[in-house]
Amino acid sequence: MEHDYAGSQDIRVNSRPYFQSIQHASKEFDFQFLVEAYLRSFHDGHLSVTDKNRVSSLGFDCRRCSNGLFVTSIKNETRLQLGDEVIAIDDHKIGELARKYQKQLDPVVERQNWNFIFKRAKKIKIKTTTKIQEIELKKYINHYHPEHSFKNLSETIGYMKLTDFFDPDDIERLISKSTRCLNNLNYLIIDVRVNHGGDDQSYRPLLEYFVNQSTDLLKHYPKDYFYEIWWTKRNKVNWLANLSSQKSKNPSNYMKELYEEQTKIWKNAQTAKNASENNSKPYILKPKGHLKHIYILSDYLAGSAADNFIMLAKTFAKTTVVGRNTAGVVDYGDVTSQCYSDFTVNYPVIRLRLINDHRGTNGIGFSPDVYLPWTPKMIFEDTDLKYILNLIQQYSKN
Repeated sequence: MEHDYAGSQDIRVNSRPYFQSIQHASKEFDFQFLVEAYLRSFHDGHLSVTDKNRVSSLGFDCRRCSNGLFVTSIKNETRLQLGDEVIAIDDHKIGELARKYQKQLDPVVERQNWNFIFKRAKKIKIKTTTKIQEIELKKYINHYHPEHSFKNLSETIGYMKLTDFFDPDDIERLISKSTRCLNNLNYLIIDVRVNHGGDDQSYRPLLEYFVNQSTDLLKHYPKDYFYEIWWTKRNKVNWLANLSSQKSKNPSNYMKELYEEQTKIWKNAQTAKNASENNSKPYILKPKGHLKHIYILSDYLAGSAADNFIMLAKTFAKTTVVGRNTAGVVDYGDVTSQCYSDFTVNYPVIRLRLINDHRGTNGIGFSPDVYLPWTPKMIFEDTDLKYILNLIQQYSKN
């Protein structure tokens, strides 16, 4: 982290207290938790720990408001209901834990991720509408099912939900399948409030609905927006191994060419220094459809490529972003892995040059045009969407 991490020259975390705690780690899981606590102190969403067994003690998701953690979604845990409030974890009140882990938790309450605390816990105390009860936490295998969907809310309003940008082909298929409907819309709502990022190539075809004339996408990026490679021997080995693994899983011409190109770039420190990942190649957006306005739903779980999508969306005249700040995980990218016996540390190896001019957004994200604070009411009522539909109604009258 002090040598190979792409943000090592910008972010420093005192490792001494974590080293001193190692002697008290009674088992491997405690050590893994210690590593994760250390990484979370950097507040970089591209830093993470992956358990070899991919298990978690959570079968649900929570979000904090004041001193309560409210259940916002349920995956496997049948003993909970939406809206239940977690008031204690292993007999420790939420406020107490927030103070204990203030270095690891986001200073903005509604953006805090408590999963790493839950993973170590054995029990929680919850408050429902009728009682307070205690439950023992169970472990579940994590299963992620992406959602790339489109539907008509009315003849003139469409709603698209994208939970990641991992697969450019899948997004293109969705757009192609929905072309007829998209071409007949006046308004489009794109929901990326939960979006795990992926490939920036994925959303580019969608941006063609954002323009009224042919436009070079490059002009919509901030000036001097490009990455520099953080070259070390470890990073070279890990990054090329990561690409080789991807190439084996997806033996396409694109992956083959990418691997060959990256192998040349990462040959040594000098070749890496001479290369830069920038947006210098023109990408012409050709107008599609006749949308009057596009609304983007944003939140702190929109990160990486979703950060970039919203950053770009805000530069187009006929878009409005509604919700809350994005995750803010674009300052450092190209995530690779350092593997250990029971877990893997994931970390980025390239750095955004804009950081030099104090234009980084790490942990802050991109702000919406219209900010709506999160409240537990939103668990049961999509007030973000309701707000947009009211805007469309007013817009239609004018």
